[in-house]
Amino acid sequence: GRPAPARPAAAASVAAAAAAAGASHRHRPLNQHTAQESAPLELACAVCKAAHRTIYACRATLGHTAPNWTEEKAKPAKPKPKPTAAAPPPRAPPPPLPRRRS
Repeated sequence: GRPAPARPAAAASVAAAAAAAGASHRHRPLNQHTAQESAPLELACAVCKAAHRTIYACRATLGHTAPNWTEEKAKPAKPKPKPTAAAPPPRAPPPPLPRRRS
């Protein structure tokens, strides 16, 4: 084949660094932040989420310290109302269908 075209010095050093790190020239290097474990994201509290406020407005401007809206425990279920009148008795099953004569 043909010889590879000459690269500028900066591009050659980037390619050499990528090769030294084990990265192929055909694949982009992984984002450094995706490879490291990061702290959980800070989200708005449930009140600010319901009011459509930004995280900045919730945490920085208003100074809310409540847990993230995704971490709040589920609200207790509403108690079922007690029946006031007795329920009607269940219906009797329908009678069997007549047989066909062949």
